[in-house]
Amino acid sequence: MTLPFNIESSYICQFDTTQGNTLLNYTSKGTETISFEDLEYLSLPSGLHDLPTESDTVKFQILDSNGKKYLSICRVYNNSKSVIAMENSTASMNIGIDRTKVKIYSLGIIVSLIKDDDIENLVLYEESIIKQIDSCYKDFSSQTESKQHITTTTKKLLDLLSNDSQLTESNTWREPYQLLKSMDCLIFPLWKQLMLQKKILIINNDNNKISFDELNKLIEYLKNISANNNYNSVYNTALSNFESVLNNSNKCYIAYTTDAILKDATKTYDVLLELNKNNNIRLSDSHGTPLHATFVESLRLITQFKDDYSKFDGKSRSQQFIDFFYLLFTFNSIKPGYYKYIDTAIDIPLQAPLERQRFDKWIISLNSGIEQLLKSDSSYNKNTKVLILKPSDVLTLGFDGFNKNDLEFMKNYIKQGKFSTSISNIDFKNFDFSLFI
Repeated sequence: MTLPFNIESSYICQFDTTQGNTLLNYTSKGTETISFEDLEYLSLPSGLHDLPTESDTVKFQILDSNGKKYLSICRVYNNSKSVIAMENSTASMNIGIDRTKVKIYSLGIIVSLIKDDDIENLVLYEESIIKQIDSCYKDFSSQTESKQHITTTTKKLLDLLSNDSQLTESNTWREPYQLLKSMDCLIFPLWKQLMLQKKILIINNDNNKISFDELNKLIEYLKNISANNNYNSVYNTALSNFESVLNNSNKCYIAYTTDAILKDATKTYDVLLELNKNNNIRLSDSHGTPLHATFVESLRLITQFKDDYSKFDGKSRSQQFIDFFYLLFTFNSIKPGYYKYIDTAIDIPLQAPLERQRFDKWIISLNSGIEQLLKSDSSYNKNTKVLILKPSDVLTLGFDGFNKNDLEFMKNYIKQGKFSTSISNIDFKNFDFSLFI
Protein backbone atom coordinates (compact mmCIF):
# COMPACT_ATOMS: atom_id res chain seq x y z
CA MET A 1 0.00 0.00 0.00
CA THR A 2 1.39 3.40 -1.03
CA LEU A 3 0.55 6.12 1.47
CA PRO A 4 0.06 9.75 0.33
CA PHE A 5 2.56 10.88 2.98
CA ASN A 6 5.86 9.94 4.61
CA ILE A 7 6.15 9.71 8.38
CA GLU A 8 9.34 11.56 9.32
CA SER A 9 9.42 11.66 13.13
CA SER A 10 7.56 11.54 16.43
CA TYR A 11 7.76 13.68 19.56
CA ILE A 12 6.36 14.18 23.03
CA CYS A 13 6.01 17.53 24.83
CA GLN A 14 4.87 18.58 28.29
CA PHE A 15 3.45 21.68 29.92
CA ASP A 16 4.71 22.17 33.46
CA THR A 17 3.62 24.99 35.77
CA THR A 18 7.24 25.73 36.68
CA GLN A 19 9.09 25.13 33.40
CA GLY A 20 6.35 25.95 30.88
CA ASN A 21 6.29 24.12 27.53
CA THR A 22 9.09 21.57 27.11
CA LEU A 23 10.08 19.19 24.33
CA LEU A 24 10.78 15.93 26.19
CA ASN A 25 11.83 13.80 23.25
CA TYR A 26 12.11 13.90 19.47
CA THR A 27 12.72 10.70 17.49
CA SER A 28 13.51 10.74 13.78
CA LYS A 29 12.57 7.80 11.59
CA GLY A 30 15.62 8.04 9.32
CA THR A 31 19.31 8.43 10.00
CA GLU A 32 19.13 12.15 9.27
CA THR A 33 17.50 14.25 12.00
CA ILE A 34 15.40 17.12 10.69
CA SER A 35 15.61 20.24 12.83
CA PHE A 36 12.35 21.93 13.89
CA GLU A 37 11.69 24.86 16.19
CA ASP A 38 8.72 25.60 18.48
CA LEU A 39 7.28 22.07 18.50
CA GLU A 40 6.50 22.46 22.20
CA TYR A 41 4.50 25.66 21.59
CA LEU A 42 2.59 24.56 18.49
CA SER A 43 1.63 21.16 19.90
CA LEU A 44 0.59 22.70 23.24
CA PRO A 45 -1.18 25.88 22.10
CA SER A 46 -2.57 28.58 24.35
CA GLY A 47 -6.09 27.85 25.54
CA LEU A 48 -5.24 24.22 26.19
CA HIS A 49 -6.15 24.56 29.87
CA ASP A 50 -9.78 25.26 28.92
CA LEU A 51 -10.27 22.18 26.74
CA PRO A 52 -13.88 20.92 26.82
CA THR A 53 -12.54 17.33 26.89
CA GLU A 54 -9.45 15.65 28.36
CA SER A 55 -8.00 14.90 24.91
CA ASP A 56 -8.02 16.74 21.62
CA THR A 57 -6.33 16.77 18.22
CA VAL A 58 -4.09 19.62 17.07
CA LYS A 59 -2.69 19.98 13.55
CA PHE A 60 -0.14 22.50 12.37
CA GLN A 61 2.39 23.22 9.66
CA ILE A 62 6.02 23.50 10.60
CA LEU A 63 9.10 24.46 8.60
CA ASP A 64 12.55 22.90 8.82
CA SER A 65 15.74 24.99 8.85
CA ASN A 66 15.65 25.14 5.02
CA GLY A 67 12.05 26.39 4.90
CA LYS A 68 10.60 23.07 3.71
CA LYS A 69 7.00 22.55 4.84
CA TYR A 70 5.82 19.62 6.98
CA LEU A 71 2.56 18.82 8.74
CA SER A 72 2.11 17.56 12.28
CA ILE A 73 -0.80 15.63 13.78
CA CYS A 74 -0.72 15.37 17.54
CA ARG A 75 -2.96 14.49 20.42
CA VAL A 76 -3.03 16.70 23.49
CA TYR A 77 -3.97 15.35 26.91
CA ASN A 78 -5.03 17.42 29.91
CA ASN A 79 -6.32 15.80 33.11
CA SER A 80 -6.75 19.07 35.06
CA LYS A 81 -10.57 18.95 35.03
CA SER A 82 -10.67 15.43 36.48
CA VAL A 83 -8.04 16.39 39.10
CA ILE A 84 -10.14 19.39 40.12
CA ALA A 85 -13.27 17.23 40.32
CA MET A 86 -11.48 14.64 42.45
CA GLU A 87 -9.97 17.26 44.77
CA ASN A 88 -13.36 18.91 45.25
CA SER A 89 -15.08 15.62 46.05
CA THR A 90 -12.49 14.37 48.55
CA ALA A 91 -11.33 17.56 50.25
CA SER A 92 -13.86 20.31 49.84
CA MET A 93 -12.08 22.50 52.40
CA ASN A 94 -8.79 22.54 50.47
CA ILE A 95 -7.84 25.75 48.74
CA GLY A 96 -6.67 25.10 45.18
CA ILE A 97 -5.51 21.77 43.80
CA ASP A 98 -2.38 19.65 43.95
CA ARG A 99 -0.68 20.79 40.72
CA THR A 100 1.75 17.85 40.82
CA LYS A 101 -1.17 15.66 39.79
CA VAL A 102 -1.95 17.75 36.70
CA LYS A 103 -0.54 16.17 33.53
CA ILE A 104 -0.59 18.07 30.24
CA TYR A 105 1.18 16.37 27.33
CA SER A 106 1.21 16.29 23.56
CA LEU A 107 2.21 13.20 21.58
CA GLY A 108 2.39 13.39 17.82
CA ILE A 109 4.05 12.76 14.49
CA ILE A 110 5.45 14.90 11.68
CA VAL A 111 4.73 13.94 8.07
CA SER A 112 5.74 15.18 4.65
CA LEU A 113 3.08 15.03 1.95
CA ILE A 114 3.90 13.26 -1.31
CA LYS A 115 1.81 15.84 -3.15
CA ASP A 116 1.93 19.36 -1.77
CA ASP A 117 -1.24 20.36 0.13
CA ASP A 118 -2.81 16.92 -0.42
CA ILE A 119 -4.67 17.26 2.88
CA GLU A 120 -7.75 15.27 1.88
CA ASN A 121 -5.83 12.02 1.40
CA LEU A 122 -4.03 12.48 4.72
CA VAL A 123 -7.38 13.01 6.47
CA LEU A 124 -8.47 9.57 5.26
CA TYR A 125 -5.82 7.98 7.53
CA GLU A 126 -6.22 10.35 10.46
CA GLU A 127 -8.55 8.11 12.45
CA SER A 128 -6.12 5.19 12.47
CA ILE A 129 -3.16 7.51 13.23
CA ILE A 130 -4.99 8.93 16.26
CA LYS A 131 -5.87 5.42 17.41
CA GLN A 132 -2.18 4.47 17.54
CA ILE A 133 -1.20 7.73 19.28
CA ASP A 134 -3.86 7.18 21.95
CA SER A 135 -2.70 3.61 22.45
CA CYS A 136 0.91 4.72 23.01
CA TYR A 137 -0.14 7.48 25.40
CA LYS A 138 -2.27 5.06 27.41
CA ASP A 139 0.80 2.89 28.00
CA PHE A 140 2.93 5.95 28.75
CA SER A 141 0.51 7.44 31.30
CA SER A 142 0.11 4.16 33.15
CA GLN A 143 3.79 4.03 34.11
CA THR A 144 6.13 6.20 36.11
CA GLU A 145 7.69 8.88 33.92
CA SER A 146 11.38 8.38 33.14
CA LYS A 147 13.74 9.45 30.38
CA GLN A 148 13.94 5.90 29.05
CA HIS A 149 10.16 5.49 29.12
CA ILE A 150 9.68 8.76 27.22
CA THR A 151 12.14 7.66 24.51
CA THR A 152 10.49 4.25 24.28
CA THR A 153 7.08 5.86 23.74
CA THR A 154 8.09 7.98 20.72
CA LYS A 155 10.02 5.07 19.20
CA LYS A 156 7.07 2.73 19.71
CA LEU A 157 4.76 5.21 17.98
CA LEU A 158 7.07 5.41 14.97
CA ASP A 159 7.33 1.62 14.78
CA LEU A 160 3.54 1.20 14.90
CA LEU A 161 2.89 3.78 12.19
CA SER A 162 5.72 2.46 10.01
CA ASN A 163 3.67 -0.73 9.71
CA ASP A 164 1.26 -0.04 6.85
CA SER A 165 -1.20 -2.62 8.19
CA GLN A 166 -1.84 -0.30 11.16
CA LEU A 167 -3.05 2.47 8.83
CA THR A 168 -6.44 2.07 7.21
CA GLU A 169 -8.59 4.51 5.27
CA SER A 170 -11.76 5.93 6.72
CA ASN A 171 -14.30 7.26 4.24
CA THR A 172 -16.33 9.09 6.87
CA TRP A 173 -16.31 12.82 6.15
CA ARG A 174 -16.33 14.84 9.33
CA GLU A 175 -18.03 18.22 9.39
CA PRO A 176 -17.86 20.79 12.22
CA TYR A 177 -21.63 20.56 12.67
CA GLN A 178 -22.06 22.87 15.66
CA LEU A 179 -19.66 25.51 14.34
CA LEU A 180 -21.45 25.66 11.00
CA LYS A 181 -24.80 25.90 12.79
CA SER A 182 -23.50 28.88 14.76
CA MET A 183 -22.02 30.54 11.65
CA ASP A 184 -25.42 30.30 9.97
CA CYS A 185 -25.72 32.84 7.13
CA LEU A 186 -22.10 34.03 7.49
CA ILE A 187 -21.00 30.98 5.52
CA PHE A 188 -22.11 32.80 2.33
CA PRO A 189 -19.84 35.89 2.52
CA LEU A 190 -17.02 33.63 3.74
CA TRP A 191 -17.55 31.28 0.79
CA LYS A 192 -17.29 34.19 -1.64
CA GLN A 193 -14.01 35.26 -0.05
CA LEU A 194 -12.75 31.69 -0.48
CA MET A 195 -13.68 31.77 -4.17
CA LEU A 196 -11.64 34.97 -4.51
CA GLN A 197 -8.66 33.13 -2.93
CA LYS A 198 -8.38 35.41 0.08
CA LYS A 199 -6.14 34.70 3.08
CA ILE A 200 -8.40 33.56 5.92
CA LEU A 201 -7.47 33.76 9.61
CA ILE A 202 -9.78 32.22 12.24
CA ILE A 203 -9.42 33.31 15.88
CA ASN A 204 -10.98 31.08 18.53
CA ASN A 205 -11.97 33.10 21.61
CA ASP A 206 -14.11 30.32 23.11
CA ASN A 207 -11.73 27.52 24.12
CA ASN A 208 -14.23 26.19 26.66
CA LYS A 209 -16.72 25.22 23.95
CA ILE A 210 -14.80 24.89 20.68
CA SER A 211 -12.23 22.11 20.44
CA PHE A 212 -9.11 22.11 18.28
CA ASP A 213 -10.51 19.11 16.42
CA GLU A 214 -13.57 21.17 15.41
CA LEU A 215 -11.24 23.88 14.13
CA ASN A 216 -9.36 21.26 12.10
CA LYS A 217 -12.63 20.11 10.57
CA LEU A 218 -13.60 23.71 9.80
CA ILE A 219 -10.32 24.26 7.92
CA GLU A 220 -10.94 21.12 5.85
CA TYR A 221 -14.57 22.04 5.19
CA LEU A 222 -13.67 25.57 4.03
CA LYS A 223 -10.91 24.35 1.75
CA ASN A 224 -13.31 21.85 0.22
CA ILE A 225 -16.11 24.34 -0.54
CA SER A 226 -13.60 26.79 -2.02
CA ALA A 227 -13.13 24.37 -4.95
CA ASN A 228 -9.54 25.61 -5.03
CA ASN A 229 -6.65 23.17 -4.75
CA ASN A 230 -4.22 26.05 -4.26
CA TYR A 231 -5.39 26.76 -0.71
CA ASN A 232 -2.72 26.14 1.90
CA SER A 233 -4.23 24.48 4.99
CA VAL A 234 -2.05 25.93 7.74
CA TYR A 235 -4.25 24.73 10.63
CA ASN A 236 -2.94 25.99 14.01
CA THR A 237 -0.66 29.00 13.97
CA ALA A 238 0.74 30.92 16.92
CA LEU A 239 2.89 33.88 17.88
CA SER A 240 5.94 31.66 17.67
CA ASN A 241 5.57 30.75 14.00
CA PHE A 242 2.89 32.81 12.26
CA GLU A 243 5.32 35.09 10.43
CA SER A 244 7.44 32.27 9.02
CA VAL A 245 4.53 29.98 8.10
CA LEU A 246 2.10 32.59 6.76
CA ASN A 247 4.79 34.49 4.89
CA ASN A 248 5.85 31.16 3.38
CA SER A 249 2.30 30.83 2.02
CA ASN A 250 2.81 32.66 -1.25
CA LYS A 251 -0.70 31.66 -2.21
CA CYS A 252 -3.93 31.78 -0.23
CA TYR A 253 -4.20 30.05 3.12
CA ILE A 254 -6.68 29.12 5.86
CA ALA A 255 -5.38 29.13 9.43
CA TYR A 256 -6.72 29.18 12.98
CA THR A 257 -5.22 30.45 16.22
CA THR A 258 -6.05 30.87 19.88
CA ASP A 259 -3.68 33.83 20.16
CA ALA A 260 -6.09 36.77 19.95
CA ILE A 261 -3.20 39.22 19.51
CA LEU A 262 -2.75 37.96 15.92
CA LYS A 263 -5.85 39.99 15.08
CA ASP A 264 -3.51 42.99 15.01
CA ALA A 265 -1.31 41.39 12.32
CA THR A 266 -3.61 42.77 9.62
CA LYS A 267 -0.98 42.59 6.87
CA THR A 268 -0.92 38.78 7.08
CA TYR A 269 -4.61 38.15 6.34
CA ASP A 270 -7.46 39.44 4.16
CA VAL A 271 -10.43 38.08 6.11
CA LEU A 272 -10.89 37.52 9.84
CA LEU A 273 -13.39 35.06 11.32
CA GLU A 274 -13.77 35.53 15.09
CA LEU A 275 -15.38 32.73 17.09
CA ASN A 276 -16.49 34.44 20.27
CA LYS A 277 -18.34 33.17 23.32
CA ASN A 278 -22.11 32.58 23.35
CA ASN A 279 -22.05 31.65 19.64
CA ASN A 280 -21.25 35.25 18.76
CA ILE A 281 -19.42 34.97 15.44
CA ARG A 282 -18.04 37.94 13.52
CA LEU A 283 -16.69 38.08 9.97
CA SER A 284 -14.73 41.11 8.76
CA ASP A 285 -12.01 42.17 6.36
CA SER A 286 -8.52 43.19 7.46
CA HIS A 287 -9.71 46.78 7.93
CA GLY A 288 -12.33 45.67 10.45
CA THR A 289 -15.29 46.23 8.09
CA PRO A 290 -18.02 43.62 8.81
CA LEU A 291 -18.91 41.20 6.01
CA HIS A 292 -22.61 40.37 5.96
CA ALA A 293 -24.91 38.06 4.04
CA THR A 294 -27.07 39.68 1.37
CA PHE A 295 -30.84 39.89 1.05
CA VAL A 296 -30.81 37.11 -1.57
CA GLU A 297 -28.73 34.89 0.72
CA SER A 298 -31.26 35.43 3.51
CA LEU A 299 -33.74 33.63 1.22
CA ARG A 300 -31.37 30.69 0.67
CA LEU A 301 -31.29 29.70 4.32
CA ILE A 302 -33.76 29.09 7.12
CA THR A 303 -31.71 31.37 9.34
CA GLN A 304 -31.78 31.73 13.11
CA PHE A 305 -31.11 35.46 12.55
CA LYS A 306 -34.25 36.15 10.51
CA ASP A 307 -35.10 39.30 12.46
CA ASP A 308 -31.51 40.34 13.19
CA TYR A 309 -30.74 42.81 10.43
CA SER A 310 -27.20 43.33 11.70
CA LYS A 311 -26.36 39.97 10.07
CA PHE A 312 -27.51 41.06 6.61
CA ASP A 313 -26.81 43.96 4.28
CA GLY A 314 -29.85 46.21 3.92
CA LYS A 315 -31.75 46.60 0.67
CA SER A 316 -30.40 49.14 -1.81
CA ARG A 317 -32.33 52.29 -2.70
CA SER A 318 -33.31 50.91 -6.10
CA GLN A 319 -34.65 47.73 -4.50
CA GLN A 320 -36.56 49.77 -1.91
CA PHE A 321 -38.03 51.91 -4.72
CA ILE A 322 -39.28 48.83 -6.59
CA ASP A 323 -40.75 47.41 -3.37
CA PHE A 324 -42.51 50.73 -2.71
CA PHE A 325 -43.85 50.79 -6.29
CA TYR A 326 -45.45 47.35 -5.82
CA LEU A 327 -46.76 48.29 -2.37
CA LEU A 328 -48.35 51.43 -3.79
CA PHE A 329 -50.02 49.83 -6.81
CA THR A 330 -50.65 46.22 -5.71
CA PHE A 331 -50.76 46.51 -1.90
CA ASN A 332 -48.18 43.67 -1.87
CA SER A 333 -50.64 41.29 -3.49
CA ILE A 334 -47.97 40.64 -6.15
CA LYS A 335 -44.30 40.07 -5.48
CA PRO A 336 -41.92 42.63 -7.05
CA GLY A 337 -40.80 41.79 -10.57
CA TYR A 338 -37.22 40.95 -9.63
CA TYR A 339 -38.42 37.90 -7.70
CA LYS A 340 -38.84 35.98 -10.97
CA TYR A 341 -35.04 35.88 -11.21
CA ILE A 342 -34.55 35.00 -7.54
CA ASP A 343 -37.13 32.19 -7.65
CA THR A 344 -35.43 30.72 -10.72
CA ALA A 345 -31.92 30.80 -9.26
CA ILE A 346 -32.57 29.77 -5.65
CA ASP A 347 -33.47 26.32 -4.34
CA ILE A 348 -36.01 25.88 -1.60
CA PRO A 349 -34.67 27.41 1.67
CA LEU A 350 -32.01 25.21 3.25
CA GLN A 351 -30.98 24.67 6.84
CA ALA A 352 -27.48 25.03 8.26
CA PRO A 353 -25.09 23.36 8.09
CA LEU A 354 -24.91 23.14 4.31
CA GLU A 355 -23.37 20.03 2.80
CA ARG A 356 -20.24 20.51 0.71
CA GLN A 357 -21.87 19.25 -2.50
CA ARG A 358 -24.31 22.17 -2.37
CA PHE A 359 -21.48 24.66 -2.96
CA ASP A 360 -20.12 22.53 -5.81
CA LYS A 361 -23.52 22.75 -7.48
CA TRP A 362 -23.64 26.54 -7.07
CA ILE A 363 -20.13 27.00 -8.52
CA ILE A 364 -21.00 24.84 -11.53
CA SER A 365 -24.21 26.85 -12.04
CA LEU A 366 -22.32 30.16 -11.72
CA ASN A 367 -19.68 29.17 -14.27
CA SER A 368 -22.33 27.84 -16.65
CA GLY A 369 -24.29 31.10 -16.37
CA ILE A 370 -21.21 33.20 -17.12
CA GLU A 371 -20.48 31.06 -20.18
CA GLN A 372 -24.02 31.73 -21.44
CA LEU A 373 -23.51 35.49 -21.01
CA LEU A 374 -20.30 35.29 -23.06
CA LYS A 375 -22.30 33.71 -25.89
CA SER A 376 -24.88 36.52 -25.85
CA ASP A 377 -24.25 39.37 -28.30
CA SER A 378 -26.27 41.74 -26.11
CA SER A 379 -24.03 41.05 -23.10
CA TYR A 380 -20.58 40.46 -24.56
CA ASN A 381 -18.57 42.31 -27.21
CA LYS A 382 -16.09 39.86 -28.70
CA ASN A 383 -13.99 42.61 -30.27
CA THR A 384 -13.47 44.73 -27.16
CA LYS A 385 -13.86 41.79 -24.74
CA VAL A 386 -16.23 43.87 -22.61
CA LEU A 387 -18.94 42.08 -20.64
CA ILE A 388 -22.06 44.07 -19.72
CA LEU A 389 -23.78 42.89 -16.55
CA LYS A 390 -27.30 43.91 -15.54
CA PRO A 391 -28.73 43.39 -12.04
CA SER A 392 -31.06 40.76 -13.51
CA ASP A 393 -28.02 38.86 -14.85
CA VAL A 394 -26.44 38.76 -11.39
CA LEU A 395 -29.76 37.66 -9.83
CA THR A 396 -30.05 34.88 -12.41
CA LEU A 397 -26.56 33.70 -11.45
CA GLY A 398 -27.78 33.29 -7.86
CA PHE A 399 -26.29 36.43 -6.36
CA ASP A 400 -27.68 39.81 -5.30
CA GLY A 401 -27.84 42.16 -8.28
CA PHE A 402 -28.76 45.07 -5.98
CA ASN A 403 -25.87 44.60 -3.56
CA LYS A 404 -22.64 46.51 -4.28
CA ASN A 405 -20.54 43.87 -2.49
CA ASP A 406 -21.96 41.08 -4.67
CA LEU A 407 -21.41 43.18 -7.80
CA GLU A 408 -17.78 43.68 -6.75
CA PHE A 409 -17.46 39.96 -6.03
CA MET A 410 -18.84 39.10 -9.45
CA LYS A 411 -16.41 41.47 -11.14
CA ASN A 412 -13.39 40.04 -9.29
CA TYR A 413 -14.48 36.41 -9.70
CA ILE A 414 -14.90 36.73 -13.44
CA LYS A 415 -11.68 38.70 -14.02
CA GLN A 416 -9.35 36.52 -11.95
CA GLY A 417 -10.82 33.09 -12.69
CA LYS A 418 -11.14 30.83 -15.72
CA PHE A 419 -12.73 33.66 -17.74
CA SER A 420 -9.91 36.16 -17.25
CA THR A 421 -8.45 35.70 -20.75
CA SER A 422 -11.85 36.24 -22.40
CA ILE A 423 -12.72 39.48 -20.60
CA SER A 424 -10.79 42.75 -20.50
CA ASN A 425 -13.43 44.77 -18.65
CA ILE A 426 -16.85 44.48 -17.03
CA ASP A 427 -19.45 47.25 -17.23
CA PHE A 428 -22.44 47.28 -14.90
CA LYS A 429 -25.72 48.55 -16.32
CA ASN A 430 -27.56 50.08 -13.39
CA PHE A 431 -30.98 50.60 -14.98
CA ASP A 432 -32.74 47.33 -15.67
CA PHE A 433 -36.40 47.66 -16.61
CA SER A 434 -36.97 43.91 -16.38
CA LEU A 435 -36.75 44.20 -12.59
CA PHE A 436 -40.05 46.09 -12.55
CA ILE A 437 -42.20 43.68 -14.58
